[in-house]
Amino acid sequence: MYGQRFSYCLVSFLFLTSMSWCTSAQLTIATLADKDLTHVRVMEKILTDAYGLLNIPIELKIMPNKRSLLASNSGRVDGEAGRIAGMEKEYPNLIMVPEFLYSLNVLVYSKHHNFKVDGWESLRPYRIGVLRGAKYAEIGSKGMDTLIVSYGTQLFQALDAGRIDVAVLHESGNLSLSGVKGVNVLQPPLQKIIIYHYLHKKHQSLVPKVNCAIRKVKNKKLLPYCTQLLGVGEQ
Repeated sequence: MYGQRFSYCLVSFLFLTSMSWCTSAQLTIATLADKDLTHVRVMEKILTDAYGLLNIPIELKIMPNKRSLLASNSGRVDGEAGRIAGMEKEYPNLIMVPEFLYSLNVLVYSKHHNFKVDGWESLRPYRIGVLRGAKYAEIGSKGMDTLIVSYGTQLFQALDAGRIDVAVLHESGNLSLSGVKGVNVLQPPLQKIIIYHYLHKKHQSLVPKVNCAIRKVKNKKLLPYCTQLLGVGEQ
């Protein structure tokens, strides 16, 4: 009887110890390789603070856009810092955290053309430069004449060299970083994209907690289940 009770206590202790270790182990989160680090810093701030509420340290690993998705889906890294909704359709091992991080306008840039932007179809007559791994651009420009580059600055260099007619990119500082002059931003914005955090399915149990933590970091009103998950109240 004593031996059984001791064994039960030992198993319980080991289980709780392992659970504690799991929740405090560092997660590696992939983020896009962008010479304009503004968005990386925003994602890093929100996610570091959110995981900090859960006592989970994270490392943001900068990777090329396409490669980061493959690494996240395979489980070589623990998730994606920020992507548009619907990535799980192509990368089924990823789970989207429902609370969005932020939104961005997608803009059309040109040096020699000036027209009213009216959705992606209004770009069809032109040679279009897009960013590799940017799913919004891959979806929107499907079937069009596109040049795909790895960095935002390269889009403006291609525009300056006459290799493309228009460049499509989310709002960023890449134009000034490229040093290219005489580029116009066409109006209105092409579209708005909403950025979400993704975790690999092996961390499925973390998703509700991370969702609530992001909500709290964004200073939004916590839902009742969030206060229970995080063990905190409204400030």
